[in-house]
Amino acid sequence: MRRQLELSNEAATALSDPNGAIVAELRRHINSQFHLRGKLVTLEGDDDAVAALIARVRDLCERLGVEVRLSKLGVTRAAVPELLALASGNSLRSNPREFAPGELAELLAEAL
Repeated sequence: MRRQLELSNEAATALSDPNGAIVAELRRHINSQFHLRGKLVTLEGDDDAVAALIARVRDLCERLGVEVRLSKLGVTRAAVPELLALASGNSLRSNPREFAPGELAELLAEAL
């Protein structure tokens, strides 16, 4: 399984220390590949390993006080259609990942 996650600026900053110690520590505890480039995290491995890594990153963000749920930032399900309309313009053109129809809606709903 290969999954890419875009982090908030705060989470990316927290993970990107100059010595790479935080990412190295994450790699010690997981059984999958973890690559951080800017705000984009790429996870590769079997389904269970990737799920464990996602849980570890979310736990780390929670400990650092970085919100990872859109609902904690005031976003509701009712706002998803508007967010999808806004996201379909230029902001996705430079995204390194292409989304299948409906996939972005699923990702937004999952992030609530």
